[in-house]
Order: sequence, then C-alpha cells, then structure tokens
Amino acid sequence: MEFYIFNSYLKYQKENSPSFFRTMKKTPKYLWVLLGLAVICAISGMIFSFIDNLWWLFLVFAPAEIVFTFMAFVLQERWEIKHSDRELEEFKISSVELYNWLSNLSITSQADIELLLERLNDYRDGQIEKREKQNNKIDKWMQTLIIPLILAIITALISNQADIESVLMFIFFMLAIVAMIYGLIWLVRSVVGILQTQRRNKLDYFISDLQGVLDVVFIFNHSDNEQEDIIEQK
Repeated sequence: MEFYIFNSYLKYQKENSPSFFRTMKKTPKYLWVLLGLAVICAISGMIFSFIDNLWWLFLVFAPAEIVFTFMAFVLQERWEIKHSDRELEEFKISSVELYNWLSNLSITSQADIELLLERLNDYRDGQIEKREKQNNKIDKWMQTLIIPLILAIITALISNQADIESVLMFIFFMLAIVAMIYGLIWLVRSVVGILQTQRRNKLDYFISDLQGVLDVVFIFNHSDNEQEDIIEQK
C-alpha cells in the first residue's frame, strides 16, 4: 500500500509545490545577481582561455568567479539564519497541510505515520540492495564474456594457420564487439540509474516530510491549539 501512497504523494506535490518563479521571488535579488556574475565570469574565462592574445583574461575571470560564488554562499547562509523564524513557520504550515492530506487517506494517528515511515524505509533499502545485486550480476556477466575472448585471442596467437596481420585484425574485431556490448550495457545502466535516483530522491523527500509531520503534529506539539494557530497564520 505504501507504493500507492507514495505515488499519490507525488501527485499532491505536483499540485501544491510552489512554482519556480515564486521560489525566485522569495530569494533575495542580490544572490541571483552574484550567481549570474559568477556564471558570466566562468563562461568568459573559458572563452578567453582559447584566444591567444587574450588568454591572460582567464586569470582575471577565474578568481572573480570564485569571489562571487563565495560571496553568494556567505550571504545566502546569513539570509537563511536571519529568516529562520519565517522558514520554521512555513515548515509547520506545510507539515500540517500534509497531515490533513494524509487524513484524507485515513492515516491520522502517530502509529499510522510511523508504520508508513518504516515500510517506506524498508522499500527504499530494498530498492538500493536490488540495484546493487543487478549491477554485480552484470559485472560478473561481463567478466564471463571477457574470459572466452582472452582465450580466443591466445588461441589465435598460437595458431600456425594465421599470419600476424590476420591475428591483429581478429583481435581488433573481437575487442570492438566487446566494447560495443559494454557501451550499450553502460548506456542502459546509466539511463535506468538516473531514473531510479530521481525516484529515490523523491522518496527521500516523502520520508523527510512524514518525519516533519510527526515532529510538528505529534512530537513537538505541546499545545492543543497549536495546529489551529499554524493554520490561521497561513
């Protein structure tokens, strides 16, 4: 059941997550300016590094990129600390909203959410273990493929019926086939790995959000009216 609840959560997030432009409006403009300057310096530095007469400008733009990036990092950290109270209230509001959504799925008690968390953690760990086993199985299969290839090459080298040119062509042909097979397998593994990583990251967000619901609604809710107060602040 946790699988279907997770898919429902993805739909809920898609319908209720703030837009990119709304997120940009919350971030101070000077941070975007500093990041933009850092990107411009990085691109300019790479361009001028390939121009013979202007290569020295790379020595100007590279340090400037580091300075702008460092300034953005420091100012962002200070901004987050300064507005931590507001961020906490927004976190509480989003946790209560998620709890209300869970209530519509008949998940209302602390025990229900803890059980869902336990199953989601088991599901995530199982997926990670399954992927590792699949990768190990593919690696062993490739090793099994390479061993006969090596034996075939050795047989060709010691054969008296083939000259050196034919042997080299045979070796090149066999290596090319193995490289193509391995490249195809690597491509499929990479694409599947990216998709699995994206889904696992979303699952991690769901687990983190559920923990937030436990913290806000059940664990650190010292007042009976705190939940109503949080909703009224929205």
